[in-house]
Amino acid sequence: MRIVNHVVILCALLLAACSSDNFLLIPDAEIEAQSQRNTDGAISSQTDAEQALLISPSNKNPWKVFRAANPITIDGLEGDWDDVPRKHLRVELDFNNYTLDSKLDCRSYAKMLWDDANLYIFVSVLDDEIKFNTLDPGSLFNNDGVELYIDGDNSKNVAANYPPPFIFPPPAYDSNDNLIRFFPSQTEAFVAYPNLTPSAFEFMFASGPRGGYSLEIKVSLASLGISGNAGDLFGVEFQVNDSDNDLERETSLKWFSSSDFSFYDPSLFGTAVLFNRIAQ
Repeated sequence: MRIVNHVVILCALLLAACSSDNFLLIPDAEIEAQSQRNTDGAISSQTDAEQALLISPSNKNPWKVFRAANPITIDGLEGDWDDVPRKHLRVELDFNNYTLDSKLDCRSYAKMLWDDANLYIFVSVLDDEIKFNTLDPGSLFNNDGVELYIDGDNSKNVAANYPPPFIFPPPAYDSNDNLIRFFPSQTEAFVAYPNLTPSAFEFMFASGPRGGYSLEIKVSLASLGISGNAGDLFGVEFQVNDSDNDLERETSLKWFSSSDFSFYDPSLFGTAVLFNRIAQ
């Protein structure tokens, strides 16, 4: 009877793990150890500020970004990503009294990988109607598309004195904080603030197998302010905007924050860690 009970408990634990976005479970202690290693593998000393950063709420359960097993071909397809865990964008923000009609209306997940030189990103978007409404720099969010937020050193500066009036560029965005937008109908990335140039990004869209689209991105770690060592922490957020009309955004899906102010406040980003392991 005791053996049966142990088997039942083990099965329950396996089911719980598989139902999670982090189905490749890695102890947080191992992540913390990697975050303290310097380039020669020794344990480096940490300042009080660095320790506080590591244990801050937004760094809890960071996104584990695995090493790429092989070179990634930027073709918009998911073929190079089969073994890589996905993160679903489950946080729904609704605007102008709209809500999502169904999973076919808008649904999304993202994946990330890295190597010594680059960060690789894959985003899948299921969307039954794709609209590109405007090139107005102040209204780009009203288009269907993907927003990528990166804080290269994970400093998570807190924005003060908002909501509006806003000041642009946002005072809390430092030299390695970035917002980049990608639209299925456009061949150039839209960089919101002057920390990057569109040419930093190699990317490709492809039609999704069930409608919508997929997006694959390659960008150098150095351009993002990420040193490229195992254990590096960086801030990240993904946002997919959905517009089913010719005027405005109706819904956004996000990975981490339920706030619509990520464009102004890097402290709202989640955290990712470069993990020195290949996904299997």
